[in-house]
Amino acid sequence: MNVEEVICNNCGASLDVTEDTNYVSCRHCGSRLVVRQTENVRFTEVLSELKEQVDKLTQQNEVEALDRQWESEKESYMVTGKHGHRSLPTRTGSVIGGVVIAAFGIFWTIVSSGIAGGFGGPFTLFPLFGVIFVIGGIAMSVHSYSKAVAYENAQRRHQRRRRELRRRSISKSSLPVDSK
Repeated sequence: MNVEEVICNNCGASLDVTEDTNYVSCRHCGSRLVVRQTENVRFTEVLSELKEQVDKLTQQNEVEALDRQWESEKESYMVTGKHGHRSLPTRTGSVIGGVVIAAFGIFWTIVSSGIAGGFGGPFTLFPLFGVIFVIGGIAMSVHSYSKAVAYENAQRRHQRRRRELRRRSISKSSLPVDSK
């Protein structure tokens, strides 16, 4: 076997390795090294630096996967508007929308019952449309409001999970790397 000389990436000391050597410990500084080979150069990298890079990439992948999952989940909370536009509901928008529709229903009921001669006349059906508007407005408002609350709760869970992943990554990177 051919013995080649490589340099310790940590302290610069010369190390003798064979062609099939993948890992070596520096006899001068004790660093654990990975032996790398390109087309014409053989060199070393400190193993702890590689571990930090792998940990960082792993953490980034976990956060990206969590964000992709959140984007998919967020679709389930969306509501479709008047012109087919999808948006996330808000508590305020839900209440305002319900109040507007219910107010229109009440207005319709009052006006149409006056025109129709009350609820006993031949046009009794017109005032009932107003009652349907009121009931529909309240139902839509309650549904939209509950979706808004569910979305806000899910968003808080997502943000908490994201912070936990980042905090776990920071605490891992601050741990001393085993140099055995």
